[in-house]
Amino acid sequence: MKRMLTRKRTLSTIRIVMKILTILAACLFLLCFPLLLMTSNLRFEVSQIRFYQYGFDKYGISEVTGLSDAELTRAASGLITYFNTSRDSAQVRVVKDGQEIDLFSQRELDHLADVKVLIRLFYTVQWFALAYVLIYITAGFIARKRSFLRQLLHRVFLGGVFTLGLFAVVGMWALIDFDGLFLTFHLTSFSNDLWILDPSKDYLIMMFPAGFFSDAALYLVGGTVIEALFLGGGAWAYLRRHRMSC
Repeated sequence: MKRMLTRKRTLSTIRIVMKILTILAACLFLLCFPLLLMTSNLRFEVSQIRFYQYGFDKYGISEVTGLSDAELTRAASGLITYFNTSRDSAQVRVVKDGQEIDLFSQRELDHLADVKVLIRLFYTVQWFALAYVLIYITAGFIARKRSFLRQLLHRVFLGGVFTLGLFAVVGMWALIDFDGLFLTFHLTSFSNDLWILDPSKDYLIMMFPAGFFSDAALYLVGGTVIEALFLGGGAWAYLRRHRMSC
């Protein structure tokens, strides 16, 4: 009798633990949902030369820096390579007024090194989020077969809602007080003041004014919101149609 009681308690404890683990796994999936979307969009922005060229054209960077569009494109390509490879220096040599010069000062190079560390951290988060989402989905289908599909779609819907809520707050902050958001981001992300540059002589701040980063933030938020609407809305539509057809 005591053994049976002990066994029942053990099984009950196991069920409780498994239920807690299932809830935690689902919560982690919901957390990974916006992280995966955001970091994927960030990687796209960092690596897309056309995004840089768009900003250079919009803010007249050629006139501000005295560099031709071709030299600005070369500089942007160098930065993309630096951020996405093991290259140890962001320095780019460009031609200005017929002379080849080093584009960045040591202070700018040091700041770009900090930026690269931050970007690579986001890339790592992207890979971990992607890995977890894939493992979660695979394990769910292995354990529950086709019955997991409905549960997965429900969590995708919740992930979309969570993402929309989170990025609605960030988007509103960016629209209302981008300077405050920009300052908070830098104070939180960097342990030094190397990001404070002189727009009269530092090419990095000339090439990437506040407006450039404002656009980047809005496109990042906008892209993530659209993706969340598409995925969450698609999951909701499937679940609603499936319920109506039953």
